Amino acid sequence: MDKDKENVILEEWISYLQNNRIHFIQDVDFDSGLDRITILFQNCSCSPGGIIESSIYFHSDCFEISVYYCEEASNWLKKASPKAQAKVYRLLNYVNAEIWAACSDGVLYKNSLLYSPRFFITEDGQFDICTKTIVPYLFYEIAPLETKDFFTAAMPELLDYLSPPIFSLLFDEDFSLDLAIEMVDRVTEIIKTGISPEERVLMEMSSERRREIDEILRNDEERLKGEKAVILSMERPKS
Repeated sequence: MDKDKENVILEEWISYLQNNRIHFIQDVDFDSGLDRITILFQNCSCSPGGIIESSIYFHSDCFEISVYYCEEASNWLKKASPKAQAKVYRLLNYVNAEIWAACSDGVLYKNSLLYSPRFFITEDGQFDICTKTIVPYLFYEIAPLETKDFFTAAMPELLDYLSPPIFSLLFDEDFSLDLAIEMVDRVTEIIKTGISPEERVLMEMSSERRREIDEILRNDEERLKGEKAVILSMERPKS
C-alpha cells in the first residue's frame, strides 16, 4: 500500500481523536521511524493512576495498536513477589481464553465483535500489562468507525473492568486466583449484556415487586367490583 493511503488513515485517526476530545500526541518513533500516535484515556476510575494508555504505530499496510496500563502499574508488577506475578500470568491466560470484547455506539451500528486483542506482559523488563492488535488497512477501511470506537472505548473500558482482579493479586496474598477468575467472569457478563450481576439481581427483585403490586391491584379491583355490585343491588328499587 502506498504512503498516501497510510497518511490518509493517520489523518483520519487524528481527526477522530480531536473530534472526540481524546488526549493524544502525534510524532515519529525514533527507533523505527514509524508515525506514531500516543493516547491517554482519563477517568478510568478502577485503574492505577486513573488512566489507560495506548499507542498506534502506522506501517505500510497495517497499524499496530496497543492498549495498556500506566507506568505505575508496571512498577507494581515488577516489585511483586514471583508467586503474585505467576498468578497474574495465569489470570491473563484465562482472560485470553474467555474474554471477547465487543463494541456498539447504540445508533449507527449494532454490537459487533471485530477484533480479539491478546493480553500479555512485555518481556523487555518493563513488565507492562498490555494488549496488542494488528489491523490491516484493507480491513480497517471496511469498518473505520467501528475500529476506532473499539480501540478508544471498548478496550480502555475492558482494561478498567479487569483492573481490580489483576491488581488485587499483587497486593493481597490471600486473594486467590479462583476469586480473580470469578471477578473476570462477572466482567464477561457485563460485556455480553451491558448489565452487571448486581444490577441484574436488582432488576429481578424489582420485577418480582412489580408482580406483587400488580397482584394487589387486581385483588383490589375485584374487591371494588364486588362492593359496587352489593351497593347497586341495595339501591335497586323493590318491585
